[in-house]
Amino acid sequence: MIRGAMVLALGLALLAPATASAARPAVTTGAAASITPTTVTLNGKVDANAKATTYFFQVGPTRVYTLNTAATPAGAAKGPVSVSVPVTGLAPATRYHYRIVASNADGQTLGKDRVFKTRVQPLGVTLAANPTTVPPGGFTNLAGQLTGTNNVGREVVLQQSAFPYTTGFANVGNAVVTDAAGNFTFNNLAVPVTTQYRVVLAARPEVLSPIVVVGASVQLRTFSKWVKRYGPRNVS
Repeated sequence: MIRGAMVLALGLALLAPATASAARPAVTTGAAASITPTTVTLNGKVDANAKATTYFFQVGPTRVYTLNTAATPAGAAKGPVSVSVPVTGLAPATRYHYRIVASNADGQTLGKDRVFKTRVQPLGVTLAANPTTVPPGGFTNLAGQLTGTNNVGREVVLQQSAFPYTTGFANVGNAVVTDAAGNFTFNNLAVPVTTQYRVVLAARPEVLSPIVVVGASVQLRTFSKWVKRYGPRNVS
């Protein structure tokens, strides 16, 4: 009799955790959507199992997730509910792991790990001159930045087209290499006449900057002199 009671008590003890855990939320990590170079929308499903439940997503370059989205209420309904969370501030052309996590008073449930890769950031280039107007033969400096994926250590070529712009653009001097932030400069450029400038990548893909015009203008100074005029004298 005592042995039977012990077996029954042990059986009830083993059943108790299973009964409690059955009320934990159920989750499904869904597919990532609306992927751009720096943003993504993460989707999933949460079954609150009739208890007030919250959920969030974990994101990171590995399964050691480095980012948690804000905890969001999922309600207290019975049955799966679709949820989604936008994530910003990601690095372009990067593989990320993610999963959904949900919690209620009976415990926490971890979703299955999934992955996505952000899009490549297209290359773009800016260009500016300082100063933009010089005397003929004066000097200017051109600076800009190559932005986008793989913008570091790229060769940038300067091109010019002098007024009246009938010969088209031609390369000027040697190419320069972008720094760790994609920046580049061309210093002390002589400007004999008003000239258009642009930069282009030395290798593909072909990326052109906007055209910058540096004016070479002659300063004209005018002087005026007041002359007193006398009328004819009357001679009697």
